[in-house]
This record gives sequence, C-alpha cells and structure tokens, in this order.
Amino acid sequence: DADADAGNSPLARIESAIFECIELILAISDRSDATFRELLAVWCSTDEAVSPPAALADTASHFSKQLSADGAEYAQRRAGSAATDADSEREHTILGFAKLFAEDAHGPLLTGFQNLVPTVFDHYLSLGCELRSSLCEMLKRNGFDAAVLHNVASEDPIARQKFFWSAAGMKLFSGHADVYDEMKLERLLDEAMAQQPLILVAFLEQACSESWVGSSRAGGIEGVMQAAMRALLAYWSTLPQRRAELEGERAAGGAAAAAGDRRSSGAAAAAAAGGVAKRKA
Repeated sequence: DADADAGNSPLARIESAIFECIELILAISDRSDATFRELLAVWCSTDEAVSPPAALADTASHFSKQLSADGAEYAQRRAGSAATDADSEREHTILGFAKLFAEDAHGPLLTGFQNLVPTVFDHYLSLGCELRSSLCEMLKRNGFDAAVLHNVASEDPIARQKFFWSAAGMKLFSGHADVYDEMKLERLLDEAMAQQPLILVAFLEQACSESWVGSSRAGGIEGVMQAAMRALLAYWSTLPQRRAELEGERAAGGAAAAAGDRRSSGAAAAAAAGGVAKRKA
C-alpha cells in the first residue's frame, strides 16, 4: 500500500517526531504560564527562516487524527474515571493550542486550534465535559466576553464551526456591539475576509435565515447586505495582486525544484562517470 509505505518513510517518521515534540511543548506551556510567556516570543517570531504558523497548523492536523482515532475510547476512560497519563497529556496539548489562539485570535496562530475543529469537540471537548469548562475559564481569563463564552460552553452548532474560531468570527456570531453599527460591521467584515472569506459566507447565511428586517442590527438586513457588498468589492479589488503574488511564488518554487533536479542529475552523471573510470582502471 503506497500510503502505508509513505507513512513509514524516514521523512514521515521525522515529521511525526517533530509534531510530537511540538505537542509536548504545547502541553508543558498549558501547565506553566511562565513557560508559555517565554515561548510566546518564538511562536510570534517574524523571522523568515522559521514559520511558526505553518508548523502549528500542520501539528494540529497531525494531532487531530490522533484525537479522531482514540476519541471514543478516551470518552469511555474518562467516564469510567480511568483516564491515563497520555489522556491528560493530550488534554493539556488541546488547551495549549487554545492558549495560543486566545493570545493571537487576530493573527496567523489561530489556525492551530482551528485545525482541531470540529474533531476536538466530538469527544475531548464534548458538551458539558470538564475540559470544555477549562477551555471556557481560560478564554474568560483572556478577556473574551460573555456571549462568546456562552457559545463555547453551550452552543455546539456554533462552537463546532471553524469560522467561529477567529476574532472576527466570534464577534459576528456572538452578537457583538460592532454588528449593530453599519460602519463597524463593515470593518469587521473586511477583517473576516482578510482572515477567511468563508466567515462572510456563513455570516450572510445566518443573516438571511433570521428576521433582521426592521431590527436594530446594522439597519436590518439591508444594512447588512450593503456592508457585505462593500467588503466583498474591496476584497475583489485585491485579487489581481494576490494572483500575481501566488504565481510568483509558484514560479520561484518551480525554478528551485528545477535547479535541484539539475544538481541531482549532475551528481548522478558524475557518479556514473566515476564508476566507469574505476572499471577501466
């Protein structure tokens, strides 16, 4: 099986070891606020030689597969008061991801916890469980408002959506005061589009499913649509530049790969020539 072979390759084993190290670091960070603060500077580094958001997102995807595979058994152990040390370690890792989200809900580190959603809510953060209460307490300590905390604690259909787990998403889907002001709503939708256009799609679907006509929310459904249209058109105007940047990145990547192939071919040719020379000798 090709997938199994790929999963057992030396590179895959190295990647898995790196992911496990990052998961352990996140668990330790949850246990110690001092350690978390010390490591935060590394996580938020803008050094081009490292990419904390990408590493965090990939680690979350790897970790999410573990949560999915062991979720049902974990729930049984936890319900039977037979949780293991490994279970506790995973719980701390989950809260470690959440801590980074709470610290950087406006920035790129939010993709770590987002990549655990919705899987993490199947068993580990199931409705009413102790770990979910711990998550709410941590968010409260970080200044999240009561409406957000209510959604996280009690509203599974919202909490299980990736788009909710962003600064813009939490405001849009928790009745924040900015939603009731058309100009502030427009800025909020601009922020949502910059993070993830899917947030705006979900918000519009919610707005169209509710009776906003005549309500105080940003002038009712008409005000919402106007703010959404302005945000969409502003984002649309940036697409040519985004396409050009993406094509430039692809071209640079292709050139680097071609250069690597040429080096490999040259090395192979040199090795073959060396072999011929030895045989002649």
